[in-house]
This record gives sequence, C-alpha cells and structure tokens, in this order.
Amino acid sequence: MNLSLKLDERTKSKTKNGFPIIVSIYKDSKNRKEKGIKYYSFLKDWDKKRNNVKPSHPDYTFLFEYIEAFKAQTRLIENEARKKFLSIEQIIRRLFNESSGSFYKDGLKLHRDERQGGVNVSALNKFQKYFPDYSYNEITPFIVKKFMEICLSTQKNNGVHAYLRALTTAWNKLSDQENPFSGIRPKLESTPSKACSAADIYAIYNADFKPNKRSNKGGAYHFRNYFMLQILLGGIDSCDLANLSEDNFINGRVEFIRGKGGTNEFVNNKVFPEAAEILALYDYKPYAVPIFQYKRYKDYTDNFATRFPEHCKALNLSRRPLLKTPRYTFINMGKQLQIPENITMEIVGHKRRDVHAIYQEKFPEHVRDAAHQKIIHALLYQKEL
Repeated sequence: MNLSLKLDERTKSKTKNGFPIIVSIYKDSKNRKEKGIKYYSFLKDWDKKRNNVKPSHPDYTFLFEYIEAFKAQTRLIENEARKKFLSIEQIIRRLFNESSGSFYKDGLKLHRDERQGGVNVSALNKFQKYFPDYSYNEITPFIVKKFMEICLSTQKNNGVHAYLRALTTAWNKLSDQENPFSGIRPKLESTPSKACSAADIYAIYNADFKPNKRSNKGGAYHFRNYFMLQILLGGIDSCDLANLSEDNFINGRVEFIRGKGGTNEFVNNKVFPEAAEILALYDYKPYAVPIFQYKRYKDYTDNFATRFPEHCKALNLSRRPLLKTPRYTFINMGKQLQIPENITMEIVGHKRRDVHAIYQEKFPEHVRDAAHQKIIHALLYQKEL
C-alpha cells in the first residue's frame, strides 16, 4: 500500500486555478485511485521535491501547513493499512473524514436487545475486528470470502457458517443492495457428540460438591448447578441461562427468545421441581443465577471450560463435561427415548428449516412437557438407560 500527495500535471486536469493537488492511493495494478484535496497550484508555485507549495503560491501560509498535516495523516493511515485489511474506499473515507453507513453500527442497533453471547452480535463483532467500520459499498463478496478465510484459521466450519448466516440475515434487514454474504459458506461438518451418558449426569447431579466460600459464582458447586439447570430447563444454552431474569419465569414456566443460532426461536418450557430447587438457592434479582457477576460472559465460559472438567475427574465420567454438553445430552436422550425429533426441537429451541414446518403449529404444552419430564427422569433417576 502506497499513499502519496502530488500535483496532477496532466494537461486535461488543468483548470483556471491551476492543476489539482491530489492524493494517490496504490495497492496493485488493479487497485489504485486518485482523489483531489480541493486545492490547486500552477507549476511555478509547486515544489516537486517537497510535494508542497512554494512561498510564491497565493495561499502559501495556509496551504503549506495544511498539506504537511495531510501528508502526516497519510503516513498514519498507510501504517495502519499494513496491519489491517483496509480497502481503498475506507482509506479515502478516513483521509477526508467522509461519512458512510456503517454495517457494523447499523447491525448493533438492529440487535441492541440481543442477549450476551448471541450469535448475531458475536458475528458483527468478529467482522468489525478485521474490517472495521466498513460501509455497505465496501463489503463485497471478495471481502466476505477473506473474512471467512480468516475465521476458518481459528474456528470450526460450523461456527463460521453460523456467523455468515447471521450476517446474511442482518444485511437483508438493513439494506436493499445485493447481499455480498449470500451463498458464501464453509461446508458444514458433522460434529463429534458432546453428550454425556445417563450415568454421567446421575454422577454429576449427585456429586457432593461444596460451595466455595471465596466465590459465590464459580467453583465446582456453582458450575454443577448451572450445568444441571441447562439440562433441567430444556437443554438450553449457557448464554441464555446467564441472561435469564425473573421476567422470564411466568406461571411455573421459563420463557425467552433463544440467543444462539440466529433463529430467534421462542422457548417456553415447564420449570420442573428439580430446576426450581436449584433456582431457589440463588437470590440475585433480577437475574436467576450469578453468572452476570463475571466482567464478561467469555470470562465465565473460559473459567467453566477449564475448571469444571477438572472438578469432575474423580467422577470417572465417560466424557468431559463441556458448556455444550447439557444441550447435546438432552437432545441425545430424547433420541434414545424415541421421542419424536420435532418435539425435542421445540423444547430446545431449534428451528425447523423444511417447507412442511411453515404450515405446522407447535405441539401443545402438555405434549412437550411430558417429553421434557421423561428426559429429565431418564437422566436423573436411572443410572443406566
């Protein structure tokens, strides 16, 4: 990337005020652009060695300092462009303080009510990290493919796929322009099961973990409670558990819009006695559990992923208990119990993507509740299925 300020000496560019002073931006033979800074000079008033006006220029006092400051700005942006993927259009916007609609900022406004850990805001933050404040015109299929490549270097295909789906949806809601995210996806991969066995859940549920007097939010005791609540409330995601408040508990049921997956599915599950017993241990209104006390949700997830499996080593589980384990376990147990897949999907908040689903209403509460209770009973009270 090379930025330079010079006088456009081409005959066709000459005006009654002289030749335009321009900034030239060069990335490669196919990516170059020139833009005038709205000031002019005749050849006799221009110093080619310094690329600035001579004292003979009628506006020398002002223009000399203006150009020097402009050149300093180009050096800063040139240095930034070496560290970040800045497009030519974005460089021009920064040089000239031009304003253009920011996809990121508009996206945040669109999802301002999303719970922490939600895929929509996570996807926007990820895109902003590598392509900061890109306008709609700057985001092209090339940029999206570059973003996908960057994400795939550190993330799994399915996670990147979810990000791109979320960004595609956001664009469709915000802009009438052709969607650059459309159709650009990594191949979905089948993931190894993270489900624990019924014996594992029985062991975790009945483990004699003691509260840590130094922490009212972490440690084996609290992590076990959060883990079990994810199962007992219907295989819910940890980010949704973290955001549950007293407003989500209505007439013995838990109701919320699922934060992950980008589906915005409404979850409405019965709070069975086993879940109510754990919830009664906490009094952190308006929140249901004290996960919110972590400075960042990621601090909790990192802490849980590192420490809870270590706390459970003595239980000799068949698989490491991870953040996603409750959801996998709930769904897998539903399958083992031969509960119709569509019922389990409604309980956990998975969206059906087939055409048939458009015409179907949801299952009655009593049908879902019976299946939900059957899964809980199999996991908590039967050491083996």
